[in-house]
Amino acid sequence: MPFVPGVFRCCSSVAGSDRPSFDLCCILSLITSDERVLQISSGYAHHRTATTSRYKLKLATTCVTLRRGERLRLSIAGADYPAYAVNPGTGEDPVSTPRTHAVVTTIAVWHGPSRPSQLRLPVGPGSQIAIVGT
Repeated sequence: MPFVPGVFRCCSSVAGSDRPSFDLCCILSLITSDERVLQISSGYAHHRTATTSRYKLKLATTCVTLRRGERLRLSIAGADYPAYAVNPGTGEDPVSTPRTHAVVTTIAVWHGPSRPSQLRLPVGPGSQIAIVGT
């Protein structure tokens, strides 16, 4: 299945946090038929509100073809250290805030009919798509 070049919309997800600010990092990986994991795209966003809301996170542009037996994996995390400074969860600036100010942050990402989270992938013409699992 060929994906056309473009922006992957990683999360159109409903998420929230128990702190004044939080980060979301999404990594899209290809799992090969022999179980190797290859990162194909990623995205990162710093959110300055803990409100339960719909958040959109764009993944870097890429182009990949999935072969029979290969799968996609979406990993969602609350940080991408050392690529980005750790969000202290206090609403303070992640770069200049002392690490001792950081607090444990719980992030919830919902799924299901009432609060759907999605991974949108632009696919090439004539592609056949089978969705397996939830």
